[in-house]
Amino acid sequence: MSVGRATMAGMTENGGGARESGRPSRLTELIDMEPVGQGPAAPGPSMEPGAAPPEPMPPELSPEERVVIGRREFAVRLGEFRRTDATWTLPEVALIIKGADLVPDRITERLGLEPTSSRLPGVNRWFPGDTDGRWYFECDDRTTRIFSEQLDHVLSAVESRTEALASLRSEGYTVALTVWGYVDHDSQLAFSASDMARIARLNVPLSLSQSLSDR
Repeated sequence: MSVGRATMAGMTENGGGARESGRPSRLTELIDMEPVGQGPAAPGPSMEPGAAPPEPMPPELSPEERVVIGRREFAVRLGEFRRTDATWTLPEVALIIKGADLVPDRITERLGLEPTSSRLPGVNRWFPGDTDGRWYFECDDRTTRIFSEQLDHVLSAVESRTEALASLRSEGYTVALTVWGYVDHDSQLAFSASDMARIARLNVPLSLSQSLSDR
């Protein structure tokens, strides 16, 4: 369990931030810090009778130093509650080949692999500025929602075709392994060491594409 979770759990069990002794937690002290230049605040209605007031900052600090230290500790405490287990939502993994003169049937013949989708060069109604032909071999949530399984599915199908992929790249086609998904600001995506080794042997760029919309 992370430090942040442990701290959060402790605050919940002890009544929203107060320790069992009745003394405010350090986070509460930082939020309700007494005004600079005044002594410790008297116990208020929210404190139990006889409870010790928050410890004052060292008197040798200047008012400016006290404010800076208070803000810094507050920021550190808030950082303890940062999410560390969020992952991408509905990821998709695909090998994508594209080119201005790409004919999907020819790519299929050269790779000996049927695409999951493809399109001929021409106007793209979703991306009007993109007229390249495309060839896809992808794995999405219709097969599995587990990213590591999606990645293995695609790599297992294409990693024996590295020479053909290298030949296509040398002819000017764009070849990339692409991962797409919905994310928030704390989302992470884990690649194992063996996965990274397999991707490296494929010798094509790895592209990560995220969407923050509605997440």
